[in-house]
Amino acid sequence: TARLAALSQQVEEQQVQAVGRQSAIDARESAIERELDALILEISRGGAAVSNAVEERQESELRAALARQRAEDLGRQLERAQQVLRTHGDELAQRRAAEEGLALQPALINEERRRWLERAEAFQAELNTLEAMPLPDDEAVTNLDAQVRDDEQRNVTLQVQLAHADDAGAAAAMERDAAQGEVERCAAALRQDGQTVDEDAEPTEEVDWQKTEREVSRLQRRLDAMGPVNLLAPDEYEQVRDRCDTLGSQLQDLDEASAQLRALRERLEGEIDGRFRTVFQAVAVNFQEFFAELFPGGRATLRLEGDEEGNPLDDGVEILAQTPGKRLQPLTLLSGGERALTALAFLFALQAVNPSPFYVLDEVDAALDDANVVRFNRVLKRLAVNQQFLIVTHNHSTMAQAQALYGVTLGDHGLSRVVSVRLHQDNLVPVGERSA
Repeated sequence: TARLAALSQQVEEQQVQAVGRQSAIDARESAIERELDALILEISRGGAAVSNAVEERQESELRAALARQRAEDLGRQLERAQQVLRTHGDELAQRRAAEEGLALQPALINEERRRWLERAEAFQAELNTLEAMPLPDDEAVTNLDAQVRDDEQRNVTLQVQLAHADDAGAAAAMERDAAQGEVERCAAALRQDGQTVDEDAEPTEEVDWQKTEREVSRLQRRLDAMGPVNLLAPDEYEQVRDRCDTLGSQLQDLDEASAQLRALRERLEGEIDGRFRTVFQAVAVNFQEFFAELFPGGRATLRLEGDEEGNPLDDGVEILAQTPGKRLQPLTLLSGGERALTALAFLFALQAVNPSPFYVLDEVDAALDDANVVRFNRVLKRLAVNQQFLIVTHNHSTMAQAQALYGVTLGDHGLSRVVSVRLHQDNLVPVGERSA
């Protein structure tokens, strides 16, 4: 349609104008680059002249060493300035050209060129001064130090100016890119609208640049409000994630070890419970036999105090005994002699299940009457066939059953003596004496 054609022509004209302006910008950038290259070449020549002058003075006198060192420092400063110019020259020219935009004035370019020429002439003048100066004395060295400090200050100022130019160039580049993007978006929208517009379509609105700038400013303020970005956040996240994975693996290992320990504990508890019940049943049977032997006509039993399903290791053992002519009753209701024989029956029942090589009994027959002592000695003599018994006693009947006797007597001069005799049938045979 006619309107679409007019809009297309308008966009094409804007694109042609933008291309022309971009060409002008490129031409200005090329001119600035050539000027910077010329300046760098002049500074390089001046640096070479300084180096030659310093090398010649090195061969003359030792007093020129300080001046030569200062000249070398100045040469290094010039090299750093050249490096800065080489590094930032192109970028500075581009950013300044972008900052100026389409309205870049030749006067500003000439002013920039003039400043660079003045700096180059100042450096050249300093180099000429160094070449022409006589052998340096203390005053000359002081002046040279002052010049070097001034040069360093100028270099710092130059770097600050370059930084400001970088910032301004970056802002201008962003604006130029935004404008170029807006032109491209308009062209794309126009091409898309060309497929659907009809005869009554309204003309495309022009771009509101002020509104666009306000939107850019708003977005920039939002970015500034977000604060600085932590560039180390990905690395810190990886470290924390690796630490978390390591701790998770260790936790899994601990869970597996805990499960194994619980299984081992359950298995050991089951095995201990089984063995305890087996031994307890055997001891209970032996206890009944020994009790019947010590108390003819009596009976006794062992019973766990807890439940059948409970842990037997946490329960106590209750002894119930029935002596001849009495009812079944607990151990606490028996007489002293009955309790002593019942305890001996329990002790003999334990050793029958797990025998020991010898036993020590301390006056276990003290509370027994003569009849009970006889029954005790009879059981003791039967067990002495396979085990040894060491008995502390004052009972003559028990002594008569022993194979050897050991006694302590009071000898002459108040000294005690250990007397030991071995019994063979009814004869006493001394086996040794020892004074103490």
